Amino acid sequence: MNKYLRIALAAIAAILIVGLTITTSKLHKMTEKYETAMANIKAYDSELASEKDKSTAYQLSISQLEYFQDSILRALDETRKELKIKDKNLKALQAIQSSFKKTDTIRITQVDTLFKEPDLAIDTLLGDKWYSLKLGLRYPSN
Repeated sequence: MNKYLRIALAAIAAILIVGLTITTSKLHKMTEKYETAMANIKAYDSELASEKDKSTAYQLSISQLEYFQDSILRALDETRKELKIKDKNLKALQAIQSSFKKTDTIRITQVDTLFKEPDLAIDTLLGDKWYSLKLGLRYPSN
């Protein structure tokens, strides 16, 4: 009787240990998914609030990265595939978009500059795939 009781207690203990291990593993996965969801909610919220000066970080799984049709995400995924980075080796993808604005004034002090129109305004846009420059000329300057 004593021998069977020990075997039963050992079996119950083994079952409890396996159950506890499975529960802990599921809790860890659910916590990770919850933290990812909260980070994405904060990123969407800052994007909707039009906070242009702040960076936005989304946490996506590989399947979500392939599913979403955002142009930036598609470009990141295509680059990942071109570089032949395996899904298990991928830690993070990042895209940087920046812009700046600078206004300069050029003063023409010579008398021989004549413009036919009293309010001259010339605007042009120069650029390529990676760079664009908006150039404007106003006479008289404001």
